[in-house]
This record gives sequence, structure tokens and C-alpha cells, in this order.
Amino acid sequence: MKLTIEDLVICLALLLGFSTSLMLAIANESWGTHFPSSLIAFFASVSIAALIYRFLGGSGEAQFRMGVLQVTGSAAVMLGATWLLGDRIQMETALFRTDAEYRPQLDSKQAALADAQERNRKLLEQVHDLTERVSDLGTDKAKYSIDQVRRMRSDDPFVTGLRRMVVNEDAPFRQTLADLSARVTLNDAMTDSNVYRICTDTQAKLFDGLDTQNDRLRMRRNYGDGETRIVDMVRGGTIDPDAQVCGAGPGKTFDIQITCADATKLFPDRITRCNGLKPVYQPGYNSIRGERVTLGALPPR
Repeated sequence: MKLTIEDLVICLALLLGFSTSLMLAIANESWGTHFPSSLIAFFASVSIAALIYRFLGGSGEAQFRMGVLQVTGSAAVMLGATWLLGDRIQMETALFRTDAEYRPQLDSKQAALADAQERNRKLLEQVHDLTERVSDLGTDKAKYSIDQVRRMRSDDPFVTGLRRMVVNEDAPFRQTLADLSARVTLNDAMTDSNVYRICTDTQAKLFDGLDTQNDRLRMRRNYGDGETRIVDMVRGGTIDPDAQVCGAGPGKTFDIQITCADATKLFPDRITRCNGLKPVYQPGYNSIRGERVTLGALPPR
């Protein structure tokens, strides 16, 4: 079978149109080129028009209309195929971008995300550390937590100071319900130890508003070196405010009376011992009248 020039031209148009459109599409998908979808559709439509014209019985009845423009025959097939395929190729090109186009941006975004996650982890660790520090400060204002104190040695200076605070009943280790500064004197007519006699106005101030028996108190005397002497006492009597020694005038020189035995415990720097009910004073001293002590109201038995 001998091919005519017309047959050769049609076959050439068919092969060139199909191969060119295929190569352009592959280039866009694999190599990141940007050939217009209308150009790819044009070459594909050339091969379709040639196929229909030569091998499928012609295209005499085909028409393509756009507004006032009307084309018939093979030209109608070519323009119609170009219009139809162009939209489809454009949509698929937008949906299936090549990996080479977006890979650098994706890698950059992933690196930025990893960096942000690492910074967020470090910030969370700092927040956790600050939370623990604030908790320690709230637990113990001396910047030591209870667990830290438990792990200290018994001869640690901080533990020694804390032990002294407990023994001396310094705040916050004080066991009394209320405290009152008062002046003390020794009554050598009182025989029993751990007994006191108190002016009624002083007693009213000390036990005011307390739900207790109003007779037990703790007397404390603080030394300059931080040591505190403590004696617990029970009331042995009261002194009427009409008495001159407990009156509101300048004649009042004390608020509470104690025995020699208790005075020796509280004032070892002033009193050496008791000779019966009488005190034996240190050289240079002959009385404790008017000395300041702290009275603390004890809770009920």
C-alpha cells in the first residue's frame, strides 16, 4: 500500500502532536517546567483532529461555536479538543505539583517546626524549674524546703539555729495562745515553786478572749545570746488593783510575783541559789524587781 503525501502529513501531525503533548506534560510533572496547559492541549488536539480526519471517517459534520465565531470540520475538532483538554490539564496541573517545586519549602517548614518544638521544650523545663523554686520559697522562707532540712547533718549551722528556735519557742514554734510583756518581782513569802501571784489587770489583759482556764502561763526570759529560759506556772493568787503595788499610778513596779526557786531558773545571772525562801544574789545585784519577762497563756489542760 502506497502512502500519499497527504497520508504522510496526517501521520506526521498525529505523531508530533501526541509525542509533543506527552513530552510537555512529562516535563511539567517531572522536571518542574511550566509549559501552559493550553499549549499541551493544542498539540494533543492536533493529533486527535488528524486521527478523526484520516482514520475515523472524517469530521465534516463537526462544529465548534464560541459567541459569533463558528468553525466546522477538522478545525472545529481541533479547537474543541483544545478548549476541553486545556481546562482539564490546567486543573490536574494545579492539583499535582511536582515534588521538586515544594520540597525545599517543605524542608524549611519542617526545620522551623522542629526548632519551635525544641524551644518550647526548653521553655517548659524553665517553667517547671521556676515552679519548684517558688514552691520551695513558699514552703520555707529561709530558702530551705522541709526535704532539704531532713537531708542536713545534725551539726549544720542552720539545723543548730532551728533547734535553738524550737527550744526557745521562738515564732513559729511558740505554744502559747497569747503573749504579754510584764514586769516581775520575787516574793520570798511564797513557798511552792511553779506558782505565781498576778495583778488582776495584768491577768485580764493576758487571757482576754481566750477559751482557757485562765490560770496556767509560761514565763520566758530572753538573753542577749539568743537563749531563752522558760518556766511553766499555775496561778496561786491574785493581787487586787486597789493595792498600791498593783495600782495604775507610779507606785506600781511589777505585774507578777514568783518564788525564789522559779527566779533562780529564770535569772541565773542575777541569783546564785536560794537559802530557804531567800535568794542569794550574784555580786552587784540585790533585786529583780521590775525586770522584763514575757507571759504566755497556755491552752487548757
